[in-house]
Amino acid sequence: MKNKINILIWGVPIFSIISIYLFYAVNIPPEKFLWHFALLPILIPAVLLINIVLLFVLAIKRSMVTIFPLFTIIFGFGFIRSTIAFSPQSVPQRAGFTLLSYNLNSFALIKDQANKNDFNRWLSDYSPDIICFQEFYKNDSIDYLSKIAALGYTYYYSSNKIEYKDSELGVIIFSKYPIIEHGEVLFNEESYNRTAYTDIKIQEDTVRIINTHLHSIEAKGIHPFHAGDSDTMKENIIELFKKVKDGLLIRSKQADKLVSFIRASPHPVIICGDFNQTPYDYVYQTFHKNLENSFEKAGNGFGFTYGGKSLFFLRIDHHFFDRKFEVSDFETLRHIKFSDHYPLVATYHISK
Repeated sequence: MKNKINILIWGVPIFSIISIYLFYAVNIPPEKFLWHFALLPILIPAVLLINIVLLFVLAIKRSMVTIFPLFTIIFGFGFIRSTIAFSPQSVPQRAGFTLLSYNLNSFALIKDQANKNDFNRWLSDYSPDIICFQEFYKNDSIDYLSKIAALGYTYYYSSNKIEYKDSELGVIIFSKYPIIEHGEVLFNEESYNRTAYTDIKIQEDTVRIINTHLHSIEAKGIHPFHAGDSDTMKENIIELFKKVKDGLLIRSKQADKLVSFIRASPHPVIICGDFNQTPYDYVYQTFHKNLENSFEKAGNGFGFTYGGKSLFFLRIDHHFFDRKFEVSDFETLRHIKFSDHYPLVATYHISK
């Protein structure tokens, strides 16, 4: 009995300290300390859940250490909002504009004519005002650009696309409103991870829409647990960790560059796309310090955005918006399966 009391007295406070460290670690750029520690905050959802369970158990027992999980949960409450959202259905008091973002995975799942027709029909029926596509794919046999433009998207701008498997690949922004300025935030001339921006005139206001696709891990084909022998498994694990490390470092620098660009914008900004990072890391928190997150403000549920078979629980696609906007609705369209990602759509209003 005495041993159990000692575990409570020492174990619970120590776990609280570890939890708070994880909450704080997301604010530290990965290059500032051992990059391995930048992986630890992905444990935040599990750590929060353990603290919630501890709070209830210790409260029932009226333990004197109940204050520790309570304080920890309060300190990490922002991560609960990042994990699960509950937003009442609101009725907008004024007109807004809808923005849809979608990583198309190079149209890999839209191969036959039936799928192409379904995609065109869905986009025509949904008809958002502004569309931001990542991994937009174009070659001589696939010309979605003209087909989408014919749906009423008179204005569009694409990043400088790169050659990829005998085709062009990049990000693109379509708009029903006039685009009066556009450009690109360049990360790497040779990468298909691009960022484009457009200044769009909506009635009397001008807004800047940024469509981004941050660095991809590019770990396809690396399967350490399906390797034929131990040496191959070891090589795969080393290669996988190298790609994870490189991804963390590259995306953190990309995020810093984009935030500097956003701060210098003459117009209120919405940035959306495939960030390739969950809410529990430096990249997400860097944007969140400067902008609001649409899922947290107007979404519901867990909002998982990746449709892969093994990592279906990831939310790596995001919308962030300037505080000069309001968001009245945000939805992850999990029933739309033209890619290994799900589309995100939100309705925004310009604050007066």
